[in-house]
Amino acid sequence: MTIIEIDKDLFVNVENVFKMEIHQLEGSDTCFIKFYHTDLSYAISKEFDNNELAKDWLTLRIIRAAGTNEILTLNT
Repeated sequence: MTIIEIDKDLFVNVENVFKMEIHQLEGSDTCFIKFYHTDLSYAISKEFDNNELAKDWLTLRIIRAAGTNEILTLNT
């Protein structure tokens, strides 16, 4: 089980996530990551200043939680 904190006191088990998407807020570079458990059930991460920071943050969180160099693909 790989659990990461995606926002203050909001945790996700990455093994139960079937899709992740980075969503950019309209009119800015600010974005957040959606973690889908099902098509209708998802959790939203904290906001990031840009897509690269979101990807870097997610990679570091998962590596730290899993203790491996697991590679995941994001739909952007």
